[in-house]
Amino acid sequence: MGRKRGGKNRKPVIVTVEPVEVPKPQGKKDDWLSSQPEARNIAECLRRMNAEKVQFFFKGDLDESYCGNGMVVRFIRLGQTQYVECLVFPEKDLNLRQIYLFLEHLRLLESHGINYKSLSSW
Repeated sequence: MGRKRGGKNRKPVIVTVEPVEVPKPQGKKDDWLSSQPEARNIAECLRRMNAEKVQFFFKGDLDESYCGNGMVVRFIRLGQTQYVECLVFPEKDLNLRQIYLFLEHLRLLESHGINYKSLSSW
């Protein structure tokens, strides 16, 4: 009794992907970030989500009491500044990977009609 998916009236969705420049890291003068594929993936994912002004931070640059390899991504979306951070893993690239996976899952859920408001875990 459910609704039929597809059919003759369904039009294909066409997505064009343009090359994305990874923003330079804010804070420490470290070329490490520009060599990370996950930073490019995050920037691309956020571009697809219509986010602006994507910035990457090392957590230690934002919080002097923090001692670790946590990563923070800040961006503007729907007129609001949003932050995503991961501090769990001992290596920066793994923290970036988790941020990418989170954002990509969010993007996919939105494309399937999932709506949310004011998500926060802190």
